[in-house]
Amino acid sequence: MAELPTPRERYRGALLGHGIGDALGAPLELLTRQEVRARYPEGLRDFVGGGVFGWAPGEYTDDTQMAVCLARSLVEQGRFEPAAVAQAFLRWYQAGPTDVGSLVARSLDLLARGEPWDRAGRLAWEESEGKAAGNGGLMRCAPLALLYRDDPAALAQASRASSAITHYDPRCQQAAAAFNLALAHLLRGGAQTGALAAALGAAEHPVLQQALRAVPNLPEPEVRAGGYVVETLQAALWAFQHADSFEAALVRAVNLGEEADTVGALSGALAGAHWGERAIPKRWLQGLRGAEELASLADALLALAERAA
Repeated sequence: MAELPTPRERYRGALLGHGIGDALGAPLELLTRQEVRARYPEGLRDFVGGGVFGWAPGEYTDDTQMAVCLARSLVEQGRFEPAAVAQAFLRWYQAGPTDVGSLVARSLDLLARGEPWDRAGRLAWEESEGKAAGNGGLMRCAPLALLYRDDPAALAQASRASSAITHYDPRCQQAAAAFNLALAHLLRGGAQTGALAAALGAAEHPVLQQALRAVPNLPEPEVRAGGYVVETLQAALWAFQHADSFEAALVRAVNLGEEADTVGALSGALAGAHWGERAIPKRWLQGLRGAEELASLADALLALAERAA
């Protein structure tokens, strides 16, 4: 029997996996599954860069950039302070990143004009007539699971609040909480098959519940990897649940196309937490830009989590 990953390996695996899945999927973002298969008949398995934003090979996108902002704030504050996180997001946005989601941009514009963190996202959502339910709050939420691994109630609350900074819709808030409860389950050494049950603990919206319950028996042609938060979460959990290794999970995730970077990032975090840093192929660890900071943030969040235990 293989030796189980240590907590440090699980934490590093989660953040490194997030960045690797993001960077691997970046060149496939917005491509249909058919277009992906036409370009990569055997599936994309290596960092190639490119895509709609011209990413460098091994460069991660706004998904992990915002996750890093969140992780830095958690380490600096020693806890989740939503106003501080909102300001960290705003500094990142004002520095002119390559890609910014439309709802993130609108919410942070409102924040820059003086709206408080707990109002800006709601106003942006109301402007959409309550229809905006993209994955921008979900894509960045993973660091919270590393800090609040052993406190599900605090983790769910922080995950919802973190999403609400830019993505106020209840589906967005609950998806972030559901994902993080699944991730925390794995960080504690929980079984791969138990991640879905953990996620369902935060899924109150019937559409979200239905999507998660469908994961075990969902055939690949029915998996949608779009920007709608329910689709994104379902696709990420599907790729993880139907894989038997870290590499298999990420390859399965990103080759779905559409939101390949986000589905890759989320599946990578889950897979990294479950199989640990040792399971990550060396070519990906060596090719990931910013890997050192992700590993350092993981170590710092582990220290904080164990201090609180």
